[in-house]
Amino acid sequence: MHVLLPVLLAILACLLGGLYLLGAFRRRRPGEPPLDKGPMPWLGHVLEFRRDTSKFLQRMKKKHGDIFTVQLGGFYFTFIMDPLSFGAVVKESRGKLDFFKFAEQLVARVFGYMAMENEHKHMQLSSNKHLMGDGLVVMTQAMMGNLQNLMLYSLGQGDNQKTWKEEALFNYCYNILFRAGYLTLFGNEVACSSKSPEKAEELDRVTSNELFYKFQKYDKLFPDLAYGVLPPREKMEAERLKRLFWDKFSVENVNKRENVSGWILEHQQFREENGVEKSMQDRFMFLLLWPLIPYGATGNRSLPGNTGCKAGGGGDTPRTGRQSVARYPKRNSNPRPTRPTRQQDCGPTHCATAPPLKKTFEGKCTENN
Repeated sequence: MHVLLPVLLAILACLLGGLYLLGAFRRRRPGEPPLDKGPMPWLGHVLEFRRDTSKFLQRMKKKHGDIFTVQLGGFYFTFIMDPLSFGAVVKESRGKLDFFKFAEQLVARVFGYMAMENEHKHMQLSSNKHLMGDGLVVMTQAMMGNLQNLMLYSLGQGDNQKTWKEEALFNYCYNILFRAGYLTLFGNEVACSSKSPEKAEELDRVTSNELFYKFQKYDKLFPDLAYGVLPPREKMEAERLKRLFWDKFSVENVNKRENVSGWILEHQQFREENGVEKSMQDRFMFLLLWPLIPYGATGNRSLPGNTGCKAGGGGDTPRTGRQSVARYPKRNSNPRPTRPTRQQDCGPTHCATAPPLKKTFEGKCTENN
């Protein structure tokens, strides 16, 4: 009996400690929005949330109002369903609402990148330098050249004036913006190694399109990956795609391209000078690709967090019908504008290029349903 009592007390202490870690004793604090921990300890509402996010959020909104907190896989997320309230929340001081701490956790989970100390300050300075003023002019020139290559390459290639290509408007814009932004950020194929500027432009079109569809797969996994609720099979697929992109955007591969934006090169140099491991540099390059994805592209892409929010119904249903069809001629006799980024004089052992365009593109396209 004397031996059994300490054992029972130890088991009870472990049980209570486990329940505490699982959030069983978490209660709504004064001034906090309604707290809904769900039917299962630690897991909370994760199964219903993963099954149908939009339906779940609408049910919570009907039950608790526009602002509520739910437990998902051991984490507590506060959702703001009223878009008119976003401004008041975002304007709060960093002492009350610090997005940077959460952002570090998010990029580690989604991109596998461990952020450096004071990294945000360098990001802000670099963005001001390359995404504003004269840097914006350079970026615009590079973006226009890549848009011409992707959209106008078939002009003047045949006599068939009546061949049209049809595609859903949002899908078309999503594809073109992503590919042109990717080429503007990470540069183009080297014309010399491709035998001709025309062949290099063709490779840009083909490789950027292949990358788009691979990244689209990853983007569809993003919401559940960010919330940490991916099923095992999809989690394995996400890891496979991440490793593919780490290799694609490795420092070694990026340095083989021409017209790489100054924004990318400066970030690369900054991390190299600060002794960041090469593998972590590759992962950061993958992270920089993310702004190219238009918001609403997957219909369920909302960033989580203490103020993570998803306006009910926004972007949940793909647009269909005649109003969402983009029509554009596939062939025409008009000459295609000349790209200013491919002025080369290639010899047998060297290649002299025009000054590279050092600007990036950070495009965000929002579809309003």
